[in-house]
Amino acid sequence: MFEEIKAEKVYVKVVKQIRELMEGGRFNPGDKLPPEKVLAEKMGVSRPSVREAIVALEVLGLVETIGGKGSFVKNGSSPSILEETLREMQLQESPFELLEARRIVEPEVAGHAAQKVQTGDIMAIKKSLASMNHVKRPLSVSQEYEQFFAFDNAFHINVARAAHNTEVLRVITHLVEGSNRGLSVKFKEKGYGTPGRPQKYLKEHTDILAAIEGKNRETARRRMRRHIAGCQKDWFGEIGG
Repeated sequence: MFEEIKAEKVYVKVVKQIRELMEGGRFNPGDKLPPEKVLAEKMGVSRPSVREAIVALEVLGLVETIGGKGSFVKNGSSPSILEETLREMQLQESPFELLEARRIVEPEVAGHAAQKVQTGDIMAIKKSLASMNHVKRPLSVSQEYEQFFAFDNAFHINVARAAHNTEVLRVITHLVEGSNRGLSVKFKEKGYGTPGRPQKYLKEHTDILAAIEGKNRETARRRMRRHIAGCQKDWFGEIGG
């Protein structure tokens, strides 16, 4: 008789509201959506939620984002396909929340790794970093992105493994692998597809490794925090701004 009440992700609510405005004729194909800041203010949500929604709209085929110009309305897919994709998105982790969780947790993990790291751990971290360096750049096709992300994941998981705590490794593996599914992949592709970004991120990984290898806990923590906070800013803009 009763139906289960489920909380709906904020960015999914934003997607549905914009879609309703499109269907109601307030936004027509070719129209430019208001800037993210304006949408966030009008809807009373954060800019990261709007950023997630815009990327979701791109995935749904309802919007096309052109660098430096904005996001423009498209015709989109059939209603049945849209509904199914929206249901899938509701089940996925929020890309912003995943990255925020990593920003909170991973710096401490890197600090512990610097204290407990062993020779075998350093070799594993170096191997994943070397593999990232060997992927052809600039990243341009899905296979290159997949390779780069796989080695990037391995780097962070190997850092967690160097902390020698099974539960810590479990948590980091969940967060890192979650960042390689659904909308998170689109954010990573946008981030790493920007000229100069792969080189920037590789340099940051190299600096993290140096701090861990040097057993410098505070430096490892600071460099990991700077790296993930930088990714957060690159992909979602100034938080709270």
